[in-house]
Amino acid sequence: MTNPSRLHLPTMLRVCAYFVTGAVLALPLSRAPAVVAAALGAALGAVLGGRLARSPYRTIALLGAGLLMGVLAGAVHTLLLSATSWSAWLGPARAYRTADALLAMGVLGGGAFALRVLTSRRAWFAVLEVLVPVFAFTQLVVAHRDGAINRPFEIADPIL
Repeated sequence: MTNPSRLHLPTMLRVCAYFVTGAVLALPLSRAPAVVAAALGAALGAVLGGRLARSPYRTIALLGAGLLMGVLAGAVHTLLLSATSWSAWLGPARAYRTADALLAMGVLGGGAFALRVLTSRRAWFAVLEVLVPVFAFTQLVVAHRDGAINRPFEIADPIL
């Protein structure tokens, strides 16, 4: 009998892939703290999704939990940005960055949780698990959209 608390290599690699994908998705949209928070949220969502996928709960309930994570993150973001005491306590710039980091963590955590539940329960959803990082990296190097440059130069220029 194997020890269930032992780390499993494919699971660790999958969590690392979710971490990197979360960072890449947030990179063009956010500052460094939000990128790190997004990556941590995606990794945590992948871990929790993989564990809860083995539970007896129905898939739709777990998907609802992932959606609820994202919606709650959006609600907390809105609440924090509208609270004057939050800005007074941290200062406006830091309050905005903190709220953005919490939003990125919650949305990507909920999305990773839902995707991990789906891929753990139905094998053909693994296609999405492969396509999400592909699209994340693709959006970094898309050079032009209708003549406008829409990419972070420090990442895309060496590749192009």
